[in-house]
Formats: sequence, structure tokens, C-alpha cells
Amino acid sequence: MCKIVVGEDNVITQQVIEALLEGRCRQWWMAGNYAELLQHLKEQSPDLLLLDYHLDKDAQEGIAEIRAIHPTLPIYILSADPEAIIRKKMSGVDVAGFLQKPLNGTMIDQIIRPFAAREDEKPARQSEGDYLNNLKALLGHNPERLQRIVKIFVEEAPAHFASMQTLIDQKQWPQLKALVHRVRASYGYLGLQTLHERITQWETDIEHQRNTQSYSTILQEIKSATEKLIEEIRQAVKI
Repeated sequence: MCKIVVGEDNVITQQVIEALLEGRCRQWWMAGNYAELLQHLKEQSPDLLLLDYHLDKDAQEGIAEIRAIHPTLPIYILSADPEAIIRKKMSGVDVAGFLQKPLNGTMIDQIIRPFAAREDEKPARQSEGDYLNNLKALLGHNPERLQRIVKIFVEEAPAHFASMQTLIDQKQWPQLKALVHRVRASYGYLGLQTLHERITQWETDIEHQRNTQSYSTILQEIKSATEKLIEEIRQAVKI
């Protein structure tokens, strides 16, 4: 079974990846920034690396440091951005492939098949109507991990919204885009598809600085919709 190092700073995505790796891989090491990532790579001999494109530095720069430690390590880039965009940005950079968030078991199986003992793993279940069902299936119906992920989402949401409003007030568009991108995957994992699509469109508008005068209104819409769902989410997972 495989050994994997993961470079990912989104706490919910970290939890999902850990759930996906359980039973599939013998060992994995999680890093929330490049300092931790490079330390793991110096100390371990992993079979492959899962690397968030938007860690605390651009992947192009980070991979140069990684290659100085492991010249031939297979690297898979993780991103919520469309794959075509990331491929273009990574043109000429030595990577094994790209995985688009939100992740699922099928994606992981495909990249670890040469190392994994569980060749017969089934794809993640399709939605059954309940927006948490996909996440429940993704986590192997582990209620403790589900509670942990939802608790992180509920506790982080107010701080994220406050930070977004500050960045809007200060017209800090690159920082706003980075924060919106960071939280977007959480909505996808929780199955909040309508909000996920709305945030995705907003992120694109921010990137191109379109309709900047409407950003506060958009944020309030997303915040209000999220707050209405939080109590329902709390009751669903009993936190």
C-alpha cells in the first residue's frame, strides 16, 4: 500500500483527504504549508505527493524546491480551478497529473492503483437528495469525522465572512480572491451546490475585478444563505 505526502492548507479538505486515504494507503503525512511539506519530504520516502496549487506559494516555485529533494517523485496538483487553467499555468512544469476539487474516492484510486491493495474500491455514491449524503459516503459513513468537518465549517464561517468584508472595504482584490477560493471547496464537500456555484462565479468576477461595487451585496447574500443552513447542518450531525 502507498505512502503519500499531502500539501493542503484547507482544514476541511485535509479531513476529507485523510478519510479518502484511510484503508487505501499505509501512511500519509499532512502539511499545511511549504515549510512543513519540505520537512516531511526530507524525512520520508513517499510514493507520491498531493500538492494544493494554492499553498502558501505558487506551485511553480514550490515544485522547484521539491525537486531539489525528490527529483522523480510523482506530483499531483490539487485545485478547485478548472483543470485547463491550471494546466496552462503549469505548462512546462514536471507533474504527474491534476485533480480537481472537490475530491472523491475514484480520483484517489486512479492515482494510487500502482501502490494500493484495494483495487476493487467502488466510486463514491451519487447524491440521494440530502446535501450531506455525498460527504457521508465520502467519509466512509464515519460520524465522528463528519461531525469534526461540519464543526470546522460552522466555526470558521463567521471569521471568513468578516475577513471578506474587510478585504472588500480595503479593495484588496487578490487577497479576497484567495480567501474566496479557499472556502469554496468546503461548500462543495458539504454538498451545498447552489452556494458552491454562486461562490465560483463570484471568484471569477473578483479575479477580473468585475462589478466590484456589488461585492458587499454578494457577500451578504452568501452569508445569509449560509447562516440559514448552519442550524439545519448542526441538527443533522448533532453538534
